[in-house]
Amino acid sequence: MRLGTKSCAECRRRKVRCVFPPNSSVCHGCSLHQTPCQAQQPRPKDGGRPGHAQAPGLLQSQSVSQLAADNALLRRRVAELEDLISGLCDALEPNDEASSASASGAASSTSASTIASSTNPADINTRAIQVITNLKNHGLLQKDVALSYNFGTAPIDAIPIAALPNLGVAPGSGPPSSLLSPGSLDHESSSSPPDHADKSITAVDAPLISLFRDALLIRETEGELYDDPEDPSMTFLMKESISSFKPPIPDPETLRLILQDSKFFWPIWPTYFFGPDFSNAMHVTSLDVAEAYLSQVLNYSRGVDFCNAILFLTLCIQQLPRHWKRAIISPDISRQVIIDTYIRFALVLLAVEGEASPQAVQCYLLLHKILVNMGRPQRAWMAIRHGISAATVIGLDRLDENASIQNKSLWALTWQSERQLCMMLGFPSAISSLATKDDASMALMLSPPQAVFRRTCVIMGRVIDRNQNSDASPYATTVQLDQDMEELKKTFPPSWAEEYDPSLTMPPIYFQEAAQIFYYSTLKHIHLPYMLKAKTDRRYEHSRLSTMEACRELIKVYLRLRGSPKSESVQCELMDFTMFSSAITLILAILSAPNTEGSLGAVSYYVEEYQLIETLIGELRKTDSILECTVARQSAQVLETLVAASYGTYNVQGDFTLVVPYFGRLRISQGTKPATNGHAATIPSSVSSHNSTLASPSIASTVELSSLPPKQVPGDPFYMSQPANTIEFSSNEFLNTTFSDFDFQMDLTQDWCTIVDTNVQYDWNQLFNGTNNMELR
Repeated sequence: MRLGTKSCAECRRRKVRCVFPPNSSVCHGCSLHQTPCQAQQPRPKDGGRPGHAQAPGLLQSQSVSQLAADNALLRRRVAELEDLISGLCDALEPNDEASSASASGAASSTSASTIASSTNPADINTRAIQVITNLKNHGLLQKDVALSYNFGTAPIDAIPIAALPNLGVAPGSGPPSSLLSPGSLDHESSSSPPDHADKSITAVDAPLISLFRDALLIRETEGELYDDPEDPSMTFLMKESISSFKPPIPDPETLRLILQDSKFFWPIWPTYFFGPDFSNAMHVTSLDVAEAYLSQVLNYSRGVDFCNAILFLTLCIQQLPRHWKRAIISPDISRQVIIDTYIRFALVLLAVEGEASPQAVQCYLLLHKILVNMGRPQRAWMAIRHGISAATVIGLDRLDENASIQNKSLWALTWQSERQLCMMLGFPSAISSLATKDDASMALMLSPPQAVFRRTCVIMGRVIDRNQNSDASPYATTVQLDQDMEELKKTFPPSWAEEYDPSLTMPPIYFQEAAQIFYYSTLKHIHLPYMLKAKTDRRYEHSRLSTMEACRELIKVYLRLRGSPKSESVQCELMDFTMFSSAITLILAILSAPNTEGSLGAVSYYVEEYQLIETLIGELRKTDSILECTVARQSAQVLETLVAASYGTYNVQGDFTLVVPYFGRLRISQGTKPATNGHAATIPSSVSSHNSTLASPSIASTVELSSLPPKQVPGDPFYMSQPANTIEFSSNEFLNTTFSDFDFQMDLTQDWCTIVDTNVQYDWNQLFNGTNNMELR
C-alpha cells in the first residue's frame, strides 16, 4: 500500500480510478462488479512495517511462500472468471450466432469456452461487443440515443483508415471490430450504417466492457494481464531483500540517551521536517515526540522516511563526546564504523526508492552535513548536487510566493550549501543567479546572521564565475567584489564585535560566528590569487593586506567560537580545515611582506600574528581531545612544524614533505649554517616558498633560545650551529589541484604525507631567504 492512496483494494488491484458516489461507502466500480469494497490494508507478509519486525531469514522465507500461495489463488480466480464469462456468453449468445458474428473479421469459434479463453484481442473485442449488443436487445441495458464509438477520444469516423489495425476488412465496409482504447468500442464490421443507432455502445456500458476485457485478456499459464507494465512480485522481493540488510539500530534506552545528549545541537543542523506535509520540525519538538517518531520509523527499514530518520540519527551519534558513557551498538563496533554503515545503507535505499521529492532533498541535506562534519568535502559536494537535481525536478527552484515555507527553506539551504563547497573546491556552480532571487516573504523571516549568510552566498557565485574564467576576468572584477563585501560588512550588528551576552545560548552564538566565518572566507578567496603579486607589483598591495586581514579575522572568530564553553564541542572538521588554510595563507603573506628582512625579521615584525597562530594550534589540539578530529590533529602538527621552520628551529633528519588537500605541496628542508652574531634568535634562515590559493597548514611551537652567546669559531666549546630551514610551497592560483594518489573516500581525514603529486603542474614558486627576502621562480 502506497502512502496517501485513496483507492479501495479492488480498484487498486484492477488499476482503475476509484470513484465514490455521494453518500455511499461503496465505490462505483465495486458496486457495478458486485465485489466487496474494502480499504487497502498492509499485507501480512510485509514484516518490515512498524510493529512487525522479523528476522531477515524468516522474512524472506515467508515472502517466498506467501508469493506461491498468491499465485495459486490467482490461478483459481482466473479459472472462476473464465467459467463465469463462458456461462454468460453461452446464455446470451448461442454457438451458431457466435460463428456468424465473428465471420466477417475474426476467426470463427466452436464453443463459448474457446472464445472466452482466446488470446486474440480482435476475437475478444468482437465477442465482448456481441454480448453487450445482445444484452441491449434483451432490454437488460439502457440504450442511449447518442452515438459514441470512442469514449474520451475522437469519433471513429475521424480516424484515418491507415491508422486502424489490419484485420482483413475492406475499405468502406465500416470500422474493424477492435477496441481503439481501454473502455472504448466501435461498432461491428458486419453492421450496416442504419443499424448503428440501435447497436451503439455508450459510456454507460464501459465498466462492464472493461470487466470482460480484463477477464478475457488473462493468460492461462502465467496468470497476469497482457497490459500489466510491471511485475509487482519482483519489486516487492527486491525491496524486501534490501530491508534484510538493515544495519542494527540502538535499543530504545540507548536511542533516548543519544537524542537527549545531542538535542542541544539540533537547531544548528539542517531543519528536519517530518509529519503530514512537513508540518513538524525536529529541533522544536519535545524529546518524547522525537523519540516516539524515530523509534517507529527506524523499525520500518524502507523508504525515504527511513533514510531521513537514520541520517538524523547518524548526525546525533557523530556529535556525541569522544568518550561517551555507553556503547551505541556493541563495544566491539567503533562509532565511525556505525556511521559509515548507516551512510551506505541510506545511499542504497535512496538509489532504489528515492524518487524526487522534498523528503529526498532533505535526505541529501542531512547527508551533506554529515560528510562536512567528517571532513569529506568532495563526497559532500556530490550529495548536495544530488539534492540540487531532486529539487530541480520537483520545481523547488521555481517556487512562487504561495509556496510553503518548508519548501522555500529546503531550496535556500540546498543552493547555499552548494555554493560554499564549489568555492572551496574550485568547482563550477550548478545554480544560476535567477535561482537565488530574493523572496519578500522569506526575507522578512531571516535573522541578521541568516541575512548576512544569504548575501554572502550570492557573492560566492560571482567569485566562482571569476575563478572559472580567470583569464578573461580583469582585476576590476576583484575590486568590485571587494566593494560589495565592504557594503555587506556595514550590515553587521554592533553586538558581533562585543563579548557574548551571558544569556545567549549555543545556537545564536554558532549562527553569529558561522556567518562571519563564511564572510571572511569569501573575502579571502576574493583576494588570494593576487596576494603574492604585490611583491613585484604595488597595485596588488590592497589584495595582500585584505587577505591577511581576512585570515586574522577568521582565526579570531574561530577562537571565540571554540573558546566559549557553550560551543566548544561543535563538530565540523571542514571548519577546522578552513582555519588551517587561513593560518598557512597568513604565514605566506608574512614571509612575503616587503618591510621585513628574512624569515626571522618577519617573525619579529609580526609578533601578534604568530601569537594568534600559536593560540589556534592550542585550540585545534583541544578540539581533537574533545571530539577526536583527525583534521584538527593533522593541522596542529603541520602548523607546529611550519612555525618552527619559520623561526629557524626545525632540526630533524630528513625533509618534511606532504601534500595538503585543496592547496598544494609543502616541503621543509634543513641544513646547517654557522651563527654570525651573538644571539640564536637573530640568526637568519632562508625560506623558499611556492604558494597556493586554497589552503592550509597551521603553526605553533615553542622556540628555545640559548642563554649563552654562541661563538663564531667552530672549535670553541660554546660554539652552536643554527639550522637554515627551507620552506617550500607549491600550488595554483585559481583552480583546484587534482592529485594522482588521492583517497576520495577519506578525503581530508587521510594521511597527507601519503598523497602523491607526481604529475601535478604548479603555477608559480617563491623563494624567501635572509638576504633578499623572496625570489619568485
